[in-house]
Amino acid sequence: MSLDTKKAEIRKLEERAAQREEALKRSKELLDQHQAKFDDFLAEDREKVQTAQTKAEIQTKIKLDRLSEIKKLTQTLEALKAELAKHEDQLADCKNYKDFLDQLTPPEFFEEQAQRKKKIIEERLARWEAECQVIRERKAQAVAELKAAKQAHEEAGSVQELEAAKAAVAEAARREEEMRAVHLPPRPSEELSPEEWQEPMYFTQPSQLLDVFTQLEEQNLFLIQNAQETEEQLEEIMSKYQETREAMEGEASSLQQQIEDLESNIRSQREHVSALQGKTQYSFATLQGTSTQEVDRLHEKVKEVFETCLGEKDGAQDTISMLKAIEVRMEKYLSDIQEMPTEFLVEAEKAREKERRQKARERKMLEQAQERAEKAQKALERAYKPVPKKKEKPKMFRSVLPKKKVNKEAVHKQDLEELALEEFLGRDFGV
Repeated sequence: MSLDTKKAEIRKLEERAAQREEALKRSKELLDQHQAKFDDFLAEDREKVQTAQTKAEIQTKIKLDRLSEIKKLTQTLEALKAELAKHEDQLADCKNYKDFLDQLTPPEFFEEQAQRKKKIIEERLARWEAECQVIRERKAQAVAELKAAKQAHEEAGSVQELEAAKAAVAEAARREEEMRAVHLPPRPSEELSPEEWQEPMYFTQPSQLLDVFTQLEEQNLFLIQNAQETEEQLEEIMSKYQETREAMEGEASSLQQQIEDLESNIRSQREHVSALQGKTQYSFATLQGTSTQEVDRLHEKVKEVFETCLGEKDGAQDTISMLKAIEVRMEKYLSDIQEMPTEFLVEAEKAREKERRQKARERKMLEQAQERAEKAQKALERAYKPVPKKKEKPKMFRSVLPKKKVNKEAVHKQDLEELALEEFLGRDFGV
């Protein structure tokens, strides 16, 4: 059993070894096949690489050729662009020259060319109309021939006439079909193409330009001379304007100063008038309690002032009416004063003020003389009186208070107002 077991084991090992050999043999065959395929692949790859290198060399050569060609074309393009720019500059210069020459060209030349152009267009339209009319007439003639052939075919009696009429109908139908296929030509454009119309130039000889330049030079010299004369006149006018303006400004400033002086005088006069009105109201209020005799005296004074100021004698008016008339005349005088020259007003005011001060001074001197006379009379009376004997102890004198300062300007102003009021109402009235 041990021996059989070993033999069985040996068989198994031998079978396994045979299988291993068989597998190794198959693997070697596969490896040989793979090696052959790999060699074929390498050969094919070498061939492809060789082909690709050849193709790449060809493409490189083609690329270089194309690059050189592109470079040449680029240089040619740059040269063409430079030439085009040069031609464009020349064209712009030519257009500028043309515009300049067109400005020098007389308008009659352009009108004449426009008439010629219009005439060419009208002739072309007339030819088109004539062609269309011919085609229409041919179509109408073909239709008429076809109708006549059909009518002759219907009227044919014999076989020969019928055959001839049939042939004539076929011919007429063919002609009518041909004329139907003919269309009218398109209406020509009313604008001429550059090939059909070349705008002619008015200037064909250099001498024409020289003549025009000579005329323009003469006109320019005349215009320059006129411009210089105009500038001189303008400078003179400007200098006169400046002088007039300075004089007007000086006069305006002086007038403004006069206006300010007048306004200040008006304000002072209004204050004076308001003060006088207040005193007048006070005087009338005082007079309301007076007697009838005093009212009659006031009426007489107002009447005297009315006749003096207005130069009229009308005793039928009452006191209030006469005062209103006096007030209206005063307002008129005030408006006239505003229109008078300032120098005259200032001089008149100074003279009037001087007169008022003189009257106030005389009045004050008179009052002082009266006071001195009264004091002298009192002193005489005291001198003739007997001297009383003193029986008692003399009384002590009271302390003397300081004198108040008198505002001379206010007193002077008050005196002037009183004087003006007296002039208005009358000094004899005693207001």
